[in-house]
This record gives sequence, C-alpha cells and structure tokens, in this order.
Amino acid sequence: MKLDKLEPCCGPDEDMEYVLDHEQWEERINKFQNMIRSGWDIPPLIASNDKGILSLRDGNHRLEAMRREGIEEYWVIIWDNQSTENIKSLRSVKQDEEIN
Repeated sequence: MKLDKLEPCCGPDEDMEYVLDHEQWEERINKFQNMIRSGWDIPPLIASNDKGILSLRDGNHRLEAMRREGIEEYWVIIWDNQSTENIKSLRSVKQDEEIN
C-alpha cells in the first residue's frame, strides 16, 4: 500500500492522538533508519479502517523512518471491526489508485 494513505496516530506534533517527546521520537526514528539501511526486514504496519480513513495503530515510528528513507509503499495489515461498508469503501480507494 502507498504509505501516504496512512494517518499516523502518534508523534511529536501537538495535533496527534498520542503526543510523544520530540527527542525520544527522533532517537527511535534514527535507530529505525539505520536498521533499514542495514537490510532490516521491517514488520508490516497495522492500520484501522474507519470509513476509508486508515489510522496507523502500530508502526508509527517505522512509517516515519520509511518515509525518510524514501520508501513509498509497504505491507499494511488493515483491520476493520465496524462494517463491510468500510471495507467496500477501501476497495474503491485501491481501484482508484490502480487507475491513476
């Protein structure tokens, strides 16, 4: 999945659902960037689908490290416990991506 479709839920920005200390955030991002450069097999990210909005629930640090390393697409596990309509809306987003 294209990483720009994901909405992080935590980070150092004040508007995040979970605000983290900037220094600790940067330290962890740098660690993950170094691991990526060393050939780390990055675990998939996990996002929650809520009517087509993909909120990243696990992997916020990995996402930022991948973005900084120029990785634009990666494996994402998507869970949805609301309705089949959410899944259908996500499928239409995927089809739009393939057309463009």
